[in-house]
Amino acid sequence: MGAHESAMIQVNFNRSTEFYFPGEHVSGEIFFQNKLDRLKVEEISIEIVGVLAYKTTESRSSTDSNGSSTTEYYNDYHHVPFFTNRVLLARSDGLQDKIILSRGTHTWSFHFSLVENLPLSSSSNVVAYPHIKYYTRIVLLVGHDSK
Repeated sequence: MGAHESAMIQVNFNRSTEFYFPGEHVSGEIFFQNKLDRLKVEEISIEIVGVLAYKTTESRSSTDSNGSSTTEYYNDYHHVPFFTNRVLLARSDGLQDKIILSRGTHTWSFHFSLVENLPLSSSSNVVAYPHIKYYTRIVLLVGHDSK
C-alpha cells in the first residue's frame, strides 16, 4: 500500500553526503504527515534494499514473402533485489493490537550500520545497465481494520 493522498513521508539523513560505504553508520529521522483522522498500523519500519539491475536483449528474425529478412531487437530490463535490511521503528505492544496515528505529523528516529561486505553501487547513471543500486523505503504495516 502506498501513502497516496493519506500521508506525506519525508526521510532526512543526518549526513549531508549522498554516499555511504559498507560498515558505515546511517541515521536520521522520518517525518510522517498523516492526513486521516486515525490510522491504525501494526508496525513501522525502514528498509534498505540493494538491487542488481541488468538488461537482456532478444532478437527475432523473420522473412517476408519476397525473401526480405528483418531482425527486431527486444530489451528486457531485470531488477533483482539481493539485499534487504529491515529496522523496526515501532510495533504495537501486548496491551494494544494497533498503533493509532492521529492526524498530524509523527516523527521516528532511525539508526543502523551497513553490512561490511556489501558491493558498492556501480553507476550514478540509473539508465546504464548493469548496475547495483540501494534505496531506503518506509513500511507501514496496516492490518485489515486500518481506519
